[in-house]
Formats: sequence, structure tokens, C-alpha cells
Amino acid sequence: MTSSLYTERDLHDLWERQAFQREGLLTEEAQSLEIAFPGHRWGEGGPDFRDARIVLGGVPRRGDIELHITPSGWRAHGHDRDGAYAGVILHVVLRRDKFVEPPRGMALLVLEPYLHGAAPAAPCGGPADLDALGEEWFA
Repeated sequence: MTSSLYTERDLHDLWERQAFQREGLLTEEAQSLEIAFPGHRWGEGGPDFRDARIVLGGVPRRGDIELHITPSGWRAHGHDRDGAYAGVILHVVLRRDKFVEPPRGMALLVLEPYLHGAAPAAPCGGPADLDALGEEWFA
């Protein structure tokens, strides 16, 4: 498995700036998704973004957003056993890994199909970095 050029911090920055295609978003459950407000970035324990407003399948929702590189990060980080995450309405991930059914009441958004050139802002270290970018793109 190849490692990602993105870190979780990059993913947080992308979400905060909404630096991805926002039209036509669909969750993994094939529900339409509109982001009215991405939430307030939260640096303390608990979900990554608080008090977000989304429209999921035509229904307005308000709650928290949690971000991981892959869906398995939810259980790997113990969020399934932590009550601080009970208000999460949307789990945002960079890419799919293995099927992990989202907890009841929470939608799953995979951002990778909506990025189209939104590479993280990182200095280019030369040909080796360009090779890694190419490999990530083809993966």
C-alpha cells in the first residue's frame, strides 16, 4: 500500500478552506451533500470541527465533523467508544480503505474524487518528490 502525500493536518486544511469541488457531493450512502458551514476548527480533544451545518439528502443537519485519511481511522482512534464523538454527523476521509460501516446517524464522505488538483501546499524537493506525486496520482 502506498503512503499518502496528505497528512491528517492537510486534510483539516482542505476541509477548513473547502478546497475541493463542492458541487455534486455524494456520501458513500449515495446521499446528496451540501456544506452550508464546515464548522469551527477544534484544537482540543473531541471532533475536529464543531457546529457544522450541512444538508444531507435534502435534510438540514447541524453537528460535528471528524476527519481521517481512511474510514478505518474512526475505530483505530477509539472514537466508536468515546462519547465526545456522539455529535458527529459527518465522517470525512481522504480515500477508502476497507469497508467500515459508519455509526448510525453519521454519513461518510470520501474527498478524493472531489480534489482535482488540490494538492497540499508543500515545498518540492526535486525529482524524487515529483516521482512520489506521480505515483500518488496513478494510485
